[in-house]
Amino acid sequence: MILNVGGLCGLKTRTRVGGGKGLDPQMNGGRFLIIEDMEFYLLRACHKLEASCPILERKVFFDMYVQKLFAFSTALRCEEKGINLAEERCFWPEESKSRDEAAFKLLDSLLKQTGNEVCDFSYRRNCVAKLQADEQRGNEDSEIRQRLREVERHCEVLKKEIEN
Repeated sequence: MILNVGGLCGLKTRTRVGGGKGLDPQMNGGRFLIIEDMEFYLLRACHKLEASCPILERKVFFDMYVQKLFAFSTALRCEEKGINLAEERCFWPEESKSRDEAAFKLLDSLLKQTGNEVCDFSYRRNCVAKLQADEQRGNEDSEIRQRLREVERHCEVLKKEIEN
């Protein structure tokens, strides 16, 4: 199912919701419940950064087996913000996947150039996992330090026994 969530810059955007049927096989074995539209993320990022709307140029090609392939070239320019980005084509037999991949690449470049990130569910979940890993590592470090102190105390005791 595709939900129309409105548009920025006059472009239609969508969020795909479903149990994973009919999704790209590369998409985690079809276990995703929600697949966010990268073009919508890109438009939101441009809006937040007060940058101009991105340009997505659609082209159609045919491979050697006469299969129709869609490709999008993307560009984003905002001189006031020092943004001047362009991404090359993303070839897919499905136009929507090609457009989504092109938007993803441009969004990735935009985020890298501006030093920003997108905080979504996965980002937050990764932060929690990192904090838990850091806490576990800290606990392990504490245990190691405690064991090291015990060994050092034992060495001191042995030194005193040898001296006597």
